[in-house]
Amino acid sequence: MRTIDAVNTINRMVFRPGWEFKARPMVREGYIEIVSHIETQDTRKEYAPEYRKVFTATGIDEMRVDDLEDKDSLYFRVLTELIPRINMHEDREFLRDPDTLEAPFHPHKFGGIMGWLERSAEADPAAFVGAMLGV
Repeated sequence: MRTIDAVNTINRMVFRPGWEFKARPMVREGYIEIVSHIETQDTRKEYAPEYRKVFTATGIDEMRVDDLEDKDSLYFRVLTELIPRINMHEDREFLRDPDTLEAPFHPHKFGGIMGWLERSAEADPAAFVGAMLGV
């Protein structure tokens, strides 16, 4: 798939209410950058466990597209790679210990990051090494 076609497809894609994606070509040939804005709840400890404060989270991902054949291939990659990464990130913020309301795997806190990395390495060492190397 041509990069410009992937960018145009992502920029016109319809997804969940409150979710918006904007893509643009990257300098690295065959790759696009995708900026996501998702409407969610503020996951700070003081808002747990109800999380009543609405919040728009922004994330940036990159995706290889020059190995894709068509729009359906692009949509499949969005659903199987991009969306699970976003959901996992959000889930790690929302999950709280009921006694302390601490998030044991919070992706923005050192302890949460290290705990996640340790368990990821234990669960699948090869995938962990690949992720650390960016492959």
